[in-house]
Amino acid sequence: MHNTLIIDNSYQSLFNNKNKDNKNLYKVYSKSGELINNFIVERADWYIKKGLAEKKSDEPMSIKLLVEFKNIES
Repeated sequence: MHNTLIIDNSYQSLFNNKNKDNKNLYKVYSKSGELINNFIVERADWYIKKGLAEKKSDEPMSIKLLVEFKNIES
């Protein structure tokens, strides 16, 4: 598996949550351990199932990304 996920400049859409009031949000940490955003549970589960993240803790709910995002200009 690659350590870098290359995506176009719309990568911020990966981190946008439509339902900001949802109480069931996972804190999302970068591969280096920096808190970068929150994901709804379904999105966090998708990243875990695809092998792109691992669960960091249950309380507070958090995941750690196993890939780095590299923004490319289109």
